[in-house]
Amino acid sequence: MEMQLRIMEMAPSPGVSSWDITVRIVPEMGGQPPIPGNEAEVVTVSEIGSAPNHEREQGQLFERLAVLRRQIASEAGIPPYIIFHDSTLSEMCRVLPKDMQEMKAVQGVGEAKLSKYGQRFLDAIREYTLPGQQ
Repeated sequence: MEMQLRIMEMAPSPGVSSWDITVRIVPEMGGQPPIPGNEAEVVTVSEIGSAPNHEREQGQLFERLAVLRRQIASEAGIPPYIIFHDSTLSEMCRVLPKDMQEMKAVQGVGEAKLSKYGQRFLDAIREYTLPGQQ
């Protein structure tokens, strides 16, 4: 007897960026619809790849920093990864440096990049974390 997997319901999980997926394993009966009550047990899969709210917020800041990086790269005529690698942007989102000294401590930010780009990224982080307080 063949079995068929059917997604019965998909709903966002509250507070996380994942989905609760409820599936039914239904015996395949030669193209005939299953007999009610003959389905296998319902299984719910939760919190796969979940991300707490702070990670979602970091994702929004990451996007802002990535846009700034593309803008700077376009101005300089170089690829964006030359400005800062994604991992460096992620670290900035995690650390949220408040000044040039803290920015210098972010992995991937050396003296040259700090002096060239540091203040613009600090301004973007500050604007994101303290909107309206420039």
